[in-house]
Amino acid sequence: MPRGFQGVREASADVESRRGSGPGSLFFRLKSGETAVVRFLEQDDDIAWCYMHEVEVEGRSWGRNVPCLDQEKSGVPCPGCERDMDRRFKGFINLIWFNAPIFKRDDGKIVKDRLGDPVVLNTQPQVAVWNSGIRLFEELDEINTNYRGLMSRRFKVRRKGEGLDTKYHISPEDPDGGAQPMDADELKLAEGKYDLNLYTQPSSYEDFLKEMGASGGNRNGQGGQGGEGQPRANPFMRARA
Repeated sequence: MPRGFQGVREASADVESRRGSGPGSLFFRLKSGETAVVRFLEQDDDIAWCYMHEVEVEGRSWGRNVPCLDQEKSGVPCPGCERDMDRRFKGFINLIWFNAPIFKRDDGKIVKDRLGDPVVLNTQPQVAVWNSGIRLFEELDEINTNYRGLMSRRFKVRRKGEGLDTKYHISPEDPDGGAQPMDADELKLAEGKYDLNLYTQPSSYEDFLKEMGASGGNRNGQGGQGGEGQPRANPFMRARA
């Protein structure tokens, strides 16, 4: 499984090359203009990432990311690759989010207000997962090098922009403070960090087909081809007949 910033750099080169040629987890989210203080819980070769295919979700304008089965480009059969679905880098990192929201919940589900925003009851330090594309992880790579590890100190994160225009500014919380070992409270929180393999580990061929549903199409509605140029049979379609 690809890991580490060396893999991020290689994936970045691959992304540029292709451009030129034509779980109950708390996720770290900021709105444009918001700032948060964080403590990263991985660095160097512990950075987790994988290539993802976006699978269509009925009734939604955006899809669900599913790990590509052919992570090493070694010819492992993958329904997403066979259907020429976009293959995109997605990185994951645990962090302590010091002003993380405590959401109001009803039977386990987050309650939203009239505008569709989650209702926040309070804030407190919590472990969260930050997942993003190649650009953010390129920036984290530089920070990891410049500050001798992402875990060396607390960082301040500020978001500017929305959607494809999003940019994150990441800088030390205390520019003159130097490296700062984790305190007892941070170490305690770090014990509850998430297993990132749950997000990056590819499933089986059959499970990928199940994620795609009976249609077996990509987000453009294109069907896939199996061996010998023939459509690969979807066993789940037969089971529902």
